Amino acid sequence: MATARSLCLLLSALCLLGCGGSSEPGTQPDPSSGPAIAGQQLKHVLATPLDGNIGGYLEYLPGDHATSGHTYPLLIFCHGAGETGDGSEASLDALARNGVPKLIQDGNFPAGFTVKAGTFAFIVVSPQFIAWPAPSNVLALLDHLNASGLRIDPRRVYLTGLSMGGGATWATASSAGALPLLAAVVPVCGAMDANDAGARRIAEASLPVWALHNDGDPTVPVNNTLHWIDAINSHGPAIAARKTIFIANAHDAWTQAYDPDYRETLDGQSLNVYQWLLSYRKP
Repeated sequence: MATARSLCLLLSALCLLGCGGSSEPGTQPDPSSGPAIAGQQLKHVLATPLDGNIGGYLEYLPGDHATSGHTYPLLIFCHGAGETGDGSEASLDALARNGVPKLIQDGNFPAGFTVKAGTFAFIVVSPQFIAWPAPSNVLALLDHLNASGLRIDPRRVYLTGLSMGGGATWATASSAGALPLLAAVVPVCGAMDANDAGARRIAEASLPVWALHNDGDPTVPVNNTLHWIDAINSHGPAIAARKTIFIANAHDAWTQAYDPDYRETLDGQSLNVYQWLLSYRKP
């Protein structure tokens, strides 16, 4: 099976033909679409840390992954600094404190999301980082997941994260090596300020971005998000980067951002962040 890096070379070539997140057609059948069958979240402890920084991960598979024969969108969730650990069985419990893995653990993550042409069930992988993550960690994870036999649709690889993980999302999305693999990203209160070179890469690749933050965040300044969105849009992307700034004097923007019931009206559609992600795919 192709590795993340070989897929990266292929998608980089496609980018020369105008690649980037493309909006999901309204009627075209999609091999990632299928029935919504709830799955379960399992722990994976690794004998050797991936790229020296991922000791294990939580993996959520749709209930029909073993039998359906079709591919699935992949959502990679990057945790905050409070959930770092060595990836051991006990340490992985910390990943379910916040964000997407918490929703899954609590039974509040929908089995499927309906978007235009079909219903999609995510594979969700939540790596546990030993220290501050780098884009190479995400690439190593993708290599590992592809080699593991998961039926991932390479056109539908999505990245999100909160706080430290939001910073990792920005860093990975703006990385020349990882950017071509991503169909869309959602950084939440991302702990990384903008840089023009990275913003230009995102804009030129037309990578869809929806960033969310609290205006009074005392831990990670909201200017991180504002600077990224302004910098990306200053380069005239085909798909404008969007932001949502909640009115709150707290760091926790993720509870609302990841809530499947939180929706915004975009292009005449009421979408949560998961449906928004699924509205984009690689050609």
